[in-house]
Amino acid sequence: MAVQNLIIPLYLSAQSYSLQQIGIGTGAFFFGLMIGELPSSMLLNYVTPRRAMLGGAFVLSLSSFALYLAVSFPIFILLRLIAGFSFTVYGLARHSYATNATRNESRGSVLTWLGGTHRIGKVLGPLIGGALAARYGLNAGFGLMGTCVLLGFICILIFMPSQTIESPKVSGSGALEIWNVLRDNLGIISIAGLGQFFMQLVRAAPRTIIPLVGDSLGMPVDAIGLVETIGGTFDTAFFWSSGRIMDRLGRKWAIVPSILTQSLGIALIPFAGGFAGLVIANSIIGLGNTISSGAMLTLASDLSPEKGRSQFLSLFRLSSDFSFSLTPTMIGFIASGFALGASAFVAAALGVVGAAVFIWGIPETLQKK
Repeated sequence: MAVQNLIIPLYLSAQSYSLQQIGIGTGAFFFGLMIGELPSSMLLNYVTPRRAMLGGAFVLSLSSFALYLAVSFPIFILLRLIAGFSFTVYGLARHSYATNATRNESRGSVLTWLGGTHRIGKVLGPLIGGALAARYGLNAGFGLMGTCVLLGFICILIFMPSQTIESPKVSGSGALEIWNVLRDNLGIISIAGLGQFFMQLVRAAPRTIIPLVGDSLGMPVDAIGLVETIGGTFDTAFFWSSGRIMDRLGRKWAIVPSILTQSLGIALIPFAGGFAGLVIANSIIGLGNTISSGAMLTLASDLSPEKGRSQFLSLFRLSSDFSFSLTPTMIGFIASGFALGASAFVAAALGVVGAAVFIWGIPETLQKK
């Protein structure tokens, strides 16, 4: 899905939509994520994670192909909401599956690979998507998005076994299940969710700012895609180190340096005068992000209770979805009122606030024997 980070903002800009509409259109996918979290947790009480992943991937693929038929802005928004909802079903099922199958002392290493393998797409996606868009038009990116997800669906269907280890189900109706888990875990969900909100805001901001800055500098789409690819290469290169850091030193030793380094890279974006400057800023962001690969997944898994796990994970993930959905819209409104540079500085400052939340507000969850 890394292709969408490049294609969606540029596609909306090419359609002559305003910066506010570009922000809303880019954030619609993440609003869909947020809307889907709680229903997805209810669904996992009735179907296996494997079946939920298959259903989510299939609908996500269809909604990506259907963007070819988006003849108006409302239809485009609707399709992105559907895509976000279906990706939530897939993502929560995958997270629940992995949590059930791992132990605390090795969970960081395992979930690092879960969070890190998709980073390969951050290298190949913008590169291939940018080349296709430059040659065949931005719409070609929609086909690439749908095809990649369809291939993922096929891989799950063929290679993924059904899980025999399941977390205990919570009794009662769907809404009551969620309320009971929220009531029992309100304190940690609130503070950890706040920390995750700032972390994901820092991760989401460059996805909107960099393509728009590149476009404002007159860079062609394939050059912007190359900027994303180079940053994605740094993001991918050392993701394996995150698990080793988390399982040896603690989760926060990966999270705090990561969010501060990404904030530094974001703060440098306004000073980029062209291709080289954007590459440097995005590479710093990539280096910062790579050392926290899987960190939010691991933190959520560590904190989740055995009973009501899917409900807890969905509540925890809501803060991430809210951050991802709010960030493009926030950037669009700040940029239209001030400048793109101002939105970058705001995002970087909020990243520093997030680092403070992790340092002083969230307990270390690594359990050393």
